Amino acid sequence: MESFKNKLYKFKKYFFCKKIITKPKTNKLLIYDESRSVEFKKIIRNKNAAILSIRGERLNLYVLIKSILKNFKIIFSLSKLKENYVVSFIEEVGPKVIITYIDNDPFFYKLKKHFPKKIFISVQNGYRFYKQDLFHVLKEKKMENLSCDYIFCFNEDVAKLYRKYIKCKTFAVGSVKNNSVKKKSNKNRKMCLFISSYGISNLNLEKKLLPKIIDFCEDFSLKLYVLARSYSQHEKEFYLSLSKKIKFLPKKKYFEYAYSITDRSSLAITLNNTLGYESLSRKNKTIFFNINDRDLNCNSYKKFGWPSINPKNGPFWLNKMVNNDIYRLLKKVHLVNSTNWKKIFKKYNAIEYLDNSLLLKVLKKNIN
Repeated sequence: MESFKNKLYKFKKYFFCKKIITKPKTNKLLIYDESRSVEFKKIIRNKNAAILSIRGERLNLYVLIKSILKNFKIIFSLSKLKENYVVSFIEEVGPKVIITYIDNDPFFYKLKKHFPKKIFISVQNGYRFYKQDLFHVLKEKKMENLSCDYIFCFNEDVAKLYRKYIKCKTFAVGSVKNNSVKKKSNKNRKMCLFISSYGISNLNLEKKLLPKIIDFCEDFSLKLYVLARSYSQHEKEFYLSLSKKIKFLPKKKYFEYAYSITDRSSLAITLNNTLGYESLSRKNKTIFFNINDRDLNCNSYKKFGWPSINPKNGPFWLNKMVNNDIYRLLKKVHLVNSTNWKKIFKKYNAIEYLDNSLLLKVLKKNIN
C-alpha cells in the first residue's frame, strides 16, 4: 500500500505544477509521458504529436474537472484519479495511436481495455533487468489483463518476457534512439572511454576500478575520458577527485552526442548500463564490468545480456573485481584485431542495431 509520505509528495508535485485551463487539441498521435518527448518526437519524425504529462510537469484543469465529474469519489484515491484523468485526456485528444517511450510503466498496459479500437505502441527505452524493474513488478503484483498492440524491444529474449506478461506483438529492433544515429568511423586510437553510472551506483566501485583503468591507460599511452550520465556538478567533482588524469566530458542535451563519443573511442568501458549495450551494438570495442547491482542484491544486474544466458565471465566482460583479471581483460580487448572482434561481436551482441523503418511504417499505417 502506498505510504502517506509518498501520497503527500505526489499531491505537492501536482499542486505546484504548471496548470493548463484550455481543452486539449485533437491529434491523431498522442505521446504518453512528457519525459524525453522532445527527443522521441525527433526519432519518430512527428513534431506535432500531442503529449500527455503523467509526472507532474503540467496538469490540464479542464480534463481534471471532467474526470472528477464522472465520479466524485475518485478524489479520495490518487490511483483512480490518475486513471480517470488519463482516460479523459485520451478521450479529449481522440488519437488513433497512443505511443510511449517508457516501456516499464505497468499502468500504460492497462489502458487498452478502455480503448480497444485504438492502437497502443510501447518502445523500450533502456536495458531491462529484473529486480525493481518492469517484469519484477508484473510478477510480484500479479497484474493481469495487460495488453498493447506493439512493443518494440531490444532483442528477442526480452521480447519473450514482454509476451509472457503482456498480450502484445513484439519486434526486436534494438534501441530506437541508438538506431536513429548513424555510426561514425573517426576513431581516436588514444581515447579510452568510461561510461558513467553516476546516480545508479554507490560510487565505491568506481573508486576501486578507475585507478586500475588509469594504470592500464598509462601502460598503453591512452587517455581516459569519463562520459557524464547527469548534468550534476557533483558528478564532475567526484570523477576529477579520483585523478587529475581523467578528462571529464559533460552531458549534452542532444542525445546524438553520446553515441558520437562511443564511436570515436578506441575502447569503451561500462558498468552494465544501456549506453554500454548500445555502444556494443555499434560494433565498438566495449568492456562490461558487471559488478554494480545498484545495492539491490539483484543477480540480473551482474549478468551480461540478461535475460539471455551467457557465461559469468566472457571475452569482454567480468562479474568480479579481481585486479589481474581486470587488467588482463582491458589489455585483451584493446589489442584484439578488427577481424577477431567482429567474430566475438557476432556471437555475443546483446541488442540489434537496425534502422527505425519498421516503427515508422507501423506509425504511418495506423495514423493515416
